[in-house]
Amino acid sequence: MNARLELRFDACGGRTWMRRGAQQPPWRVIRAFPQENGAVLVHLHNVSGGVLAGDDLHLNIEIGPHARAQVTSTGATRVYRHREGSLDSQQTTSISVAEGGLLEYLPDALIPFAGSRHRQSTRITLAEGATLFGWEMIAPGRQAMGERFQFQSLRLTTRIESPLGPVLLEDFLLEPGVESLVSPAPFGTAIVHGDSKVTLEIYAQVLKRRDREQIGRAFDHLLVGGGRREPRTAARAARRPSNRSQTAARRRNPS
Repeated sequence: MNARLELRFDACGGRTWMRRGAQQPPWRVIRAFPQENGAVLVHLHNVSGGVLAGDDLHLNIEIGPHARAQVTSTGATRVYRHREGSLDSQQTTSISVAEGGLLEYLPDALIPFAGSRHRQSTRITLAEGATLFGWEMIAPGRQAMGERFQFQSLRLTTRIESPLGPVLLEDFLLEPGVESLVSPAPFGTAIVHGDSKVTLEIYAQVLKRRDREQIGRAFDHLLVGGGRREPRTAARAARRPSNRSQTAARRRNPS
C-alpha cells in the first residue's frame, strides 16, 4: 500500500490552524485540538492497525511562520512479520519548520514484530528561529510475547538540517540475525536503552547566530552519562543512559 498524509499549520489571529492536503488510508487525522497557548494538538491515526510488508507510507508536516503544533500518535506503530516475496515496509517522514514556528513531534514507539523488515527515514528542516522538540522510540519487539530483537532488519535514518548546517545525521542498520543487539555497547549519538525500549530524544532549537553560545550553555545539562562532548552548536541531543544494559547496533555512515 502506498499512502500519503500532508499537514500544514499556519498562524492567524494568535492561533494556529491546520490544513490537510493529501490524506490516503491508512493515514487519518480527524481534527486539530486548540490549546490555551494558541497551539494545536493533532493525533495521527493508522486505521489499519499496523504496517504490513510492502507498505510505503509518507508523512509530510509543514509548520508555517510562528505556528505552533504538537503532533503525536494514538498508539504504537506495529510492524508486522515480513511476507516472502514482498518489499520491505517503509515510512518516510518529511518535516519543515519555518521561522518562529514550533513543533513538538512525539510519536509513540515503533514495535518491530518478529520476522519484520522495515525502513524508516526522517528528514527535518529548521529555518532560523525555528524550534523542534521530538523523540523517536524503538521497542525491541513484543516483549510480553517473549519477542526481543527477533525482527530481521530495521533501518533508521534521521537527518536534521538548519541554516547553521546539519544538526543531526544518523543512519543505523539493525540486523539481530547478523550481529547481536544485547551486549553492552554504545548505540551512537543520543541513543539510550531502557528496560523495554531504545529511545532517541532530540531537543533542537535554532536561533540567530549571536545566540549560539547561549543555546549551547542551555543544553549542556542534557549531556550526561559520560558521553563525548560534541562541538557546541545551536542544537543538542540528549543522552540519558539507563541503569540497565545498553544495546549494541551496527552503525553505517550516512550517504
